[in-house]
Amino acid sequence: MTTGQLISHVHTLYYHNNYVYPSVDITNIWADFGSKTFAIADITSVSMSEIPPNKLMGIVGVELLVGGLLGGAIIALAFPSVVCDTIAGLVILLFVCLGIWVTSTTKSKYVVKISTASGVSKAFTSTNRVYTKDIVVAINKAIKERD
Repeated sequence: MTTGQLISHVHTLYYHNNYVYPSVDITNIWADFGSKTFAIADITSVSMSEIPPNKLMGIVGVELLVGGLLGGAIIALAFPSVVCDTIAGLVILLFVCLGIWVTSTTKSKYVVKISTASGVSKAFTSTNRVYTKDIVVAINKAIKERD
């Protein structure tokens, strides 16, 4: 045995994304999600699940659209003048924009679940399905190729 021998581990990078917060790094040793880090040797399985969007927000968005159209029409018909027509148009525009914004912001969330001897942990959540799937594929590859 040689004294002072340095033993180093070579890290194989399976996934790296520094452009999305939090940055994610998957190597043959670690799965680093910014605030959570897992040793690949401790991971027994990894999976992805979907959290469906809040249906209430979709309903609110549709109600804003319909309410804005009806409210603007009622104002325009009840008070026939140029000023009231302008107000009715602004009411319609405001509620339609709010309705579109609310309905477009309701998206599914995708979760990376990591199983270890300690249990299952939600390691990462994103609204981007492809990004989340790429992370799961990289962790599975790191698990398959570990010693």
